[in-house]
Amino acid sequence: MILRKAFILGLFSRKKKTSVDFATVDSPDKAESLVKQGVLARVLLVPPQRGGLEDPLNAVYATPEAAKEKARCDAEVEKLERSGRVSRYACDLEYD
Repeated sequence: MILRKAFILGLFSRKKKTSVDFATVDSPDKAESLVKQGVLARVLLVPPQRGGLEDPLNAVYATPEAAKEKARCDAEVEKLERSGRVSRYACDLEYD
């Protein structure tokens, strides 16, 4: 069975309002400053348990709510793999 899922995180949802104007976050230093303030969270696109590296090319900044949703989705995929219900997995990211 192949599981293909597009993750559209709360960061990109028009239903939720964020308290940060992402257009003003134009450098890693600004993003990290907002992480320290709890406004943003650093999220690895491919988590370490799937072979993802701690690398700027594998990281994005999202709202804490979006980061929690991404972690929940990653945990669900891992659970499905452990149970044998998924043998191959692909994720198509969509940006808005």
